[in-house]
Amino acid sequence: MFQIKKEKEKQFFLTDDNGNIIPGTYRTPVGEVKIKKIEASGICDIVSLARSMNDNFASRTKELFTPEVEAVKEAIKTGPYIYIYIYIYIYISSKLSFTNYIRFSLKSNKLQGVYVAWRPIDKPWNQQDCQRVCSNSRCFCGHSLNQHEAFSVNKASSKCNQTGCSCKGFKFVPSRPEEVGEFWLARRSDFDRNSYRVKCKCKHTHEEHAADLVPYRCKVKRCNCSGFSSAFLCAACDKHWHEHQTVFETEMERKAEGRPVGEGWIPFAELPELAKIALTGVDNPNIQTLADALPASSRQSLLEKQTSPAICGSKD
Repeated sequence: MFQIKKEKEKQFFLTDDNGNIIPGTYRTPVGEVKIKKIEASGICDIVSLARSMNDNFASRTKELFTPEVEAVKEAIKTGPYIYIYIYIYIYISSKLSFTNYIRFSLKSNKLQGVYVAWRPIDKPWNQQDCQRVCSNSRCFCGHSLNQHEAFSVNKASSKCNQTGCSCKGFKFVPSRPEEVGEFWLARRSDFDRNSYRVKCKCKHTHEEHAADLVPYRCKVKRCNCSGFSSAFLCAACDKHWHEHQTVFETEMERKAEGRPVGEGWIPFAELPELAKIALTGVDNPNIQTLADALPASSRQSLLEKQTSPAICGSKD
């Protein structure tokens, strides 16, 4: 039933009657080669294809998208629900009527969730968010978003509040190799995620460049770099760092521009099966597991209905 196929370099691969190499691990001059079985599908099934090509697909997907899921949860938390108890307290302790206070809050954008995103500046590429930004996301200055002044849609920027930092406003910068397409780095035995920093074409990191004014000149002595020019491309759009911008916007503003909000902003919201994996790190999670991973405002309705329009297309 099986025949042996001999390659030029005396490397042997088991094949079936159709000439297909049988899945397994084979020794080659450059090391072991693992052949996996990929079955053709009658329809385009992205998730199944990804599973067949990646070990521990579910857990690795969750690890990759956890920061972006956190960004979604934080955006939802800054919406109406988190303020209601504050409003009740202010209403009780002041002479301002509740109706007038709500009207004032809507005008000042206090009742709107604040979404922080990193996306291209130019059209039509700016229609997509390359990265959902959470409180632990890194700024060009090297400090996280939560180390900057409290942000809101009424502020044009959010200055860094760390002593000695000249940063005038939060500017997202990728902090993981996967975000710039350098997936192979994480596989190195000596790779340290905590010390990883993206670099300029001058080979110095973003933290070695001035963070206050464009063009962000290099601070390393005797370096002729005239300004930060990323030696990397965004994994989502293949554009350089300077071709992006960090935006702070309300739910209302996003809706007006046709951008997703709430649960619709969760990674892969348009692919429910993949969205569940990104949220939970589990293949085909049950309702309780999915509910625990969803934003707090969505959990109860999911448990009651056993379905969620944005994430669950059908009952589990």
